[in-house]
Amino acid sequence: MHPEIDPASSFVQETDPALLNILEELKAREPIFHRPEFGTKRADFESMMHAGFWEIGASGRRYSRDRVLAELEKRHAHSHEDVWETSEFHCRQLASDIYLLTYTLIQNKIRKTRRSTVWQHTEVGWKIIFHRERWSKTSDRFCAPVRYTQPKGKAHESPRHRHSPYTPDRRPAVPLPTAPDAAPSPPRSPQPHAT
Repeated sequence: MHPEIDPASSFVQETDPALLNILEELKAREPIFHRPEFGTKRADFESMMHAGFWEIGASGRRYSRDRVLAELEKRHAHSHEDVWETSEFHCRQLASDIYLLTYTLIQNKIRKTRRSTVWQHTEVGWKIIFHRERWSKTSDRFCAPVRYTQPKGKAHESPRHRHSPYTPDRRPAVPLPTAPDAAPSPPRSPQPHAT
């Protein structure tokens, strides 16, 4: 087992002491797009993001930079309550100017997700390269397993879960792009049977 991985649910990873200043800088910017002190206009959000930014939401869907910007514009078009708390921060350096920040976010006292953000320190400040959120096993109804029953004699049709990255109760169905560098998988050739 990897020495930094502990199966106990109470495990909290500690940041290298040499990165504590970076950790504090990044903690002040998280959760991303929930900090009005960094701006609430599209231009503000664009300046926070790397040109190649993309995101994976808690549903597992991938969102392009343009899609996220459009959702943020909608969310900030009117006033809304934004209640959240963060904990369990950890920072790891991935390259000379790139850092991974992980933490737990609880929204509205019920929606608990584990978050990961890849940050780059540039000449003009911090830029977000990538963001990922994942439901916590101890979260609310959004995390609860759902069982679908099939009426006898009918084809099974699972309801389509539609998820917007920033508004869990409003889930528009929009085709999403694949990851920027994702290439289509090559067709598989039949494998010969062993004799």
